[in-house]
Amino acid sequence: MQNTIDLRKPTAHPSSPEESSAQEAPVPDYAEALLSWTAPEFEKRIYTARWFFVVGGFALICIIAAIITKNYFFIVFIALSFLVTMLYTRQTPRDMAFAIAKEGVYIGRKVFLWKILKSFALMGRDGRSELSLETEKLLTPYIRIPLPEINIEELRVLLKKFIPEKEHPESAADELGKNLGF
Repeated sequence: MQNTIDLRKPTAHPSSPEESSAQEAPVPDYAEALLSWTAPEFEKRIYTARWFFVVGGFALICIIAAIITKNYFFIVFIALSFLVTMLYTRQTPRDMAFAIAKEGVYIGRKVFLWKILKSFALMGRDGRSELSLETEKLLTPYIRIPLPEINIEELRVLLKKFIPEKEHPESAADELGKNLGF
């Protein structure tokens, strides 16, 4: 029973770097970072009354359909989804710290080591710049990082020292979220 894990005792870090692609790390000393910046974790959008009516109308139609079919679980699901969506629209973004360091890319307290990052792309959409990092993860292969008022060429030269630059596609989830107003 030497390999028994006591789940009652939380561990601060994975036992090996291979177990996790993004490790929790102490907040890095950003003075020692090769490049660092802060940005909101997401762009705060202004939702119009029309948007709320469309989302509310869709939820109401789904609830009526669920009542007709006597699918009570679906009613609860739609009601909770509507509630979570409304809470999300009221959320304000926190300022996050980002850094490029010798170890990898820091996003707040998480570090993505260079060995798990495959490539990067500098993308611009809707007048905003983003850094896209391709990882080894299957479900979330790309990490998007906002780049407010940062020298893009300086960042490109710095990143090319660690990983190659490659064009990254827009994911279907990103496109759907953008079209729905998220």
